[in-house]
Amino acid sequence: MKILLTSIGTRGDIEPFLAIGEILYKRGHEVAFSFPEQFSNIIPNDYRFHSLSPKIIELIESEEGRIVMGKA
Repeated sequence: MKILLTSIGTRGDIEPFLAIGEILYKRGHEVAFSFPEQFSNIIPNDYRFHSLSPKIIELIESEEGRIVMGKA
């Protein structure tokens, strides 16, 4: 099965998805990740990576982003 795991946020938000991806990969699934570009260097070579625009972090940290995330 092809599986895409995606997350936005900090490295602490991303790492659990990497662990889930590793489990799925070991069970024979084709795993890809979609995270903000700055996390591309922590993705193991066995996985596909699709970057989210760096602007996603700017959006999250904006006033509008904090409202949507329930952090205003």
